[in-house]
Amino acid sequence: MNKTWDITATISRWVIIILTPFLLLSASIAICFNDASLYHRGYVKYDVERVTGIDLAELDRATDEIIDYFNTNDGSNIDISVTKNGKMIPLFKDKEIHHMYDVRGLVQLDYKILRITLIVNLILMAFLIWKKYYKQAAKAMFGGSLFSVGLMAALGIAMAIDFEDLFIAFHMISFSNDDWLLDPTTDYLIMMYPEGFWFDALLRVVLIIVAFIIVLGVGGFLWKRKLQKDSEK
Repeated sequence: MNKTWDITATISRWVIIILTPFLLLSASIAICFNDASLYHRGYVKYDVERVTGIDLAELDRATDEIIDYFNTNDGSNIDISVTKNGKMIPLFKDKEIHHMYDVRGLVQLDYKILRITLIVNLILMAFLIWKKYYKQAAKAMFGGSLFSVGLMAALGIAMAIDFEDLFIAFHMISFSNDDWLLDPTTDYLIMMYPEGFWFDALLRVVLIIVAFIIVLGVGGFLWKRKLQKDSEK
């Protein structure tokens, strides 16, 4: 291999390593936002049916509409009605609707990050394999998993120390308005998704990332080890 290809391969490896945590994080967030069972377990755990007075079946139906809303990008506002005490009522008030619009923007941003990091990593990995830089490819997989471990460890420590401050800081950074400051006694959005729900959801994100890390790390390690054994023959 010539020197130019060697430099390109090294750069490709480091780009893969740097992008891998963002790929894993965005993929895990996308999985959780689209997992209706995660919402359902939260409703049961935090007794949302009692808190809101809305039947669990209606909450689950609303969940499907919420997920559909997150996956559209047509500029519309969310419009969900549910049955409560035999009457159809709007689920969200104006402030909640505006906040959901902002949340959808973040979800769509997550999808963009997922697409970009996935495409770039696949192209660079394909290049390394095409040019037979197998060691660089294996190191990229293993290195990306190690880098992800470091970032996830930092996130885990922050969650353990003070999740409430982390939660508030995230909202202050992510949103340019105060629509996220809702009343837990009158606003269904915060009744349905209290702070504990988001702690559980973030923990689920971390666990999914850990699973991805194990697959990548073990795969990269075994591949690198096999290449070393082959070179010794």
